[in-house]
Amino acid sequence: MKKSEKIEVRLSFEEKHALSELAKQEGKSVSGLIRGLIETYMSLNAARAARPPIWGRLAAMAAIGVFIGHLGTYLFVRLHDDPAIYSLHVALHGNVLVAPVVAEKGLNTQFIIPAVDGEIIIDTTIINDNARLATAQFDICQRLDELCSPIAAPRLTFNPSEIASVSINRDDGKDIYLQLRPPRPTL
Repeated sequence: MKKSEKIEVRLSFEEKHALSELAKQEGKSVSGLIRGLIETYMSLNAARAARPPIWGRLAAMAAIGVFIGHLGTYLFVRLHDDPAIYSLHVALHGNVLVAPVVAEKGLNTQFIIPAVDGEIIIDTTIINDNARLATAQFDICQRLDELCSPIAAPRLTFNPSEIASVSINRDDGKDIYLQLRPPRPTL
């Protein structure tokens, strides 16, 4: 009986090189670094494990997308000028999605959350204008087929070293709660 499984992930040469350098800096193998990321993600989202089969499949697709996005964002930041990376926690339909958001002027991060009644799309832009305050712009819509119906577009000005949140109360009772957590200090 096999004790482990193998997963292949395609990366560009630059991404693989950056990932190898990060692993070396942390004294780990690339596989060990990726396993650690997966274990962290799974432990943060363990509460989502028990849900109806349709949600399980949708959650698995979202988890894979978020993991790849998380890894891509991490590598992107390491290849550039180290802008701040916030952790965005989205509570929707009783589930919590956690994903990274890079605070860089002109950079928009898009999250697509599968749902039975149409995907929820969250476009997020964070700008750290100065050391005291940052601004986050969220554009949220629900896509059915090709049409994306706007839900809300809150703008949040916050202290970059503190947790900030905003709640969107929908008429259908399917509220959306967004929470930004500050970047962890780099060592």
